Amino acid sequence: MKNKLMNYVTFLFEIVSVIILTFIIYTNFDKILEVIPKVFNFENILFIILAIILFISLHILRMFRTYLLLIEKRIEFSKFVKIYVKTALINIILPFKSGEIYKMFEYGKAMGKFSRGFILVWIDRFFDSLILLTISLVYFFISKNINLLIIILSAFVLISVIVYLSFESSYNYFNEIILTTSKSKRGKIYLKILDESKELYKKSKEMIRGRGMSLIVISLAIWFVEYIVFKLVSDLYNLSSSFNLFLEYVDSAFFGITSKFSYYGIFSLVIIFVLFLIIYNIIMFVKKGLKKNEKESNFNI
Repeated sequence: MKNKLMNYVTFLFEIVSVIILTFIIYTNFDKILEVIPKVFNFENILFIILAIILFISLHILRMFRTYLLLIEKRIEFSKFVKIYVKTALINIILPFKSGEIYKMFEYGKAMGKFSRGFILVWIDRFFDSLILLTISLVYFFISKNINLLIIILSAFVLISVIVYLSFESSYNYFNEIILTTSKSKRGKIYLKILDESKELYKKSKEMIRGRGMSLIVISLAIWFVEYIVFKLVSDLYNLSSSFNLFLEYVDSAFFGITSKFSYYGIFSLVIIFVLFLIIYNIIMFVKKGLKKNEKESNFNI
């Protein structure tokens, strides 16, 4: 997929995000008015600082996990941070985790190919889902309470594992059948699809090689910190912070932010938006400084 087309798609996602954000602000205006004063309330300043530090730490961990998968790609770090914060903001805004598609296109642009962004996000989601599913299943066996999220996570993890483990034998089998039985244009199309899928498989192996355990440990730390931040924010707004409600929040966040568990979502949106503005302005300031220095050095020459 060409970069020009990917630019159009990401721009469309950004327009839709602005529309949805406007809707969120309109429908959750009372909650936003309640969240913002408490975020900047000096009476709870230590409590709020702790929540913000942990929230930023959570996203540093998420960012590090993604960067670990991209370490061979040598993407400029400032560019990577900008992409991460922008995709994190849009992911909070868009319902049904459709922000993950936007993330695929953004990282695909950075790596020169949509398929690379696709496999990056798939692997990132896999390790996230694996840990959350494990925690959810332990909770299920204790409480005997199952929800739609557990079913979706189970299906995603199971399909990912089956495809990954069976790919090589399946590829060899279908490749042999097509080569020996089909010489038509359709056969060539099938071979091209097989070759593309093999490239994706190779990329996934390259990304995971030597860092599987690190990705699991980081993902475990991410969900632990996420629950602590959820608990702190819930206590700040005098809401229940049981693990069951945390799972319900994750469930509601999957289907959309506008739910009765959206205080944490609104809090996340406010902090991520502020971080995006800060980081974007820092990057622009540094770039202007570098361009100015470059012009001055060229002038002196």
